[in-house]
Amino acid sequence: MSEQDRRRELLGVAAELARERGLARVTGRDVAARAGVSVGLVQYHFGSVEELLVELFEREQGQDLANARAAMSRAKSPAKAMQRLADWFVPGPEDWRYRLWVDAWSLAPHLPLLRAAARRLNLQWRDLFLEVIARGGESGDFDVPDPKAAAWRVMSLLDAMHIQLSGKQLDASPRTVRRWVEDAIAAELGLRARP
Repeated sequence: MSEQDRRRELLGVAAELARERGLARVTGRDVAARAGVSVGLVQYHFGSVEELLVELFEREQGQDLANARAAMSRAKSPAKAMQRLADWFVPGPEDWRYRLWVDAWSLAPHLPLLRAAARRLNLQWRDLFLEVIARGGESGDFDVPDPKAAAWRVMSLLDAMHIQLSGKQLDASPRTVRRWVEDAIAAELGLRARP
């Protein structure tokens, strides 16, 4: 097996374990055991468990960001693009990509490489929101005096609602929460008309 194939295999095993147990409970020993290799081989390919987790996080979240960007780019208006981005954040019952974010945020204070990776990806998400908001301002669809602040506020709202929904903390249905989010985004962006 080539080195690249072995790394891909080990990342796949780490992803399986993270889905089952959460990112914090992925160990080099467990990855090695499930892959049928030595712990030394895992360390050879990744250096440390933190480096393995960072690569796993960046791979999964980078793909998610690329998929969201592609979905947003097909929108016919800035308002539709924002709706697609907001929909992208609505959790499913077993939403792996968002659980991975929550795990990364909880580990970030203790793992500086993961903290830096999460920050880089978070800024890329912010830039995607900012791009849509700026386009909406230019077209007249949105009335936003500070697009960067609006991008952060919209993302923060979506993150908070996602955490509340996926943790089953709200006494409201996903449909009701979606309406709250749509109303808050429309108010934040000064949306002239619903998409």
